[in-house]
Amino acid sequence: MAIRGVEILTEDRYGVEFMKKLIDRLKNLKIIAKNIGIKCERLVGKCYPKASRQVKAILGLKKVQKLIMLVDSEYENVQQVESLVLEHVPSIYRDRVKVIVVDPKIEKWICIGLGIRIMGDPVETLKDHLRKRTGNIRGYEKYMLPQFANKIEISQLMQVPEFKMLLNALRDP
Repeated sequence: MAIRGVEILTEDRYGVEFMKKLIDRLKNLKIIAKNIGIKCERLVGKCYPKASRQVKAILGLKKVQKLIMLVDSEYENVQQVESLVLEHVPSIYRDRVKVIVVDPKIEKWICIGLGIRIMGDPVETLKDHLRKRTGNIRGYEKYMLPQFANKIEISQLMQVPEFKMLLNALRDP
């Protein structure tokens, strides 16, 4: 039985499956409690009016105790991105919402978790790494994101501020 309901919204389609697998792994490693009910869904968009309706549905209708909104900064100012996302969260729900901005992109977690030194953009770094390692001329593509959830070294990610924020949000009732 779940001790509380947590929902994670991530802004890209493949991020949902990545987060599901990562959460399962964190539970299996006993980094977070196994009995926490956690659901992952796609955020309709970090700066779309529909996001307000999505937040209301999750926190109001579904009675989820906590909502974590995981978004990429895409090289924008982290605080500004967080503020933009929070604009779509009705004030009555803000105490139950945690916005985590990954700077600049979630692929940073993959690179760090695989021990790849990031040179410039994390997506390009990952592409170059996979091209060299596998010989695949395309290297990394977004659809590959979920397969890395079981390959990355969690202890490496523990050094990443945004990842620590996620863990704290999942551990905190």
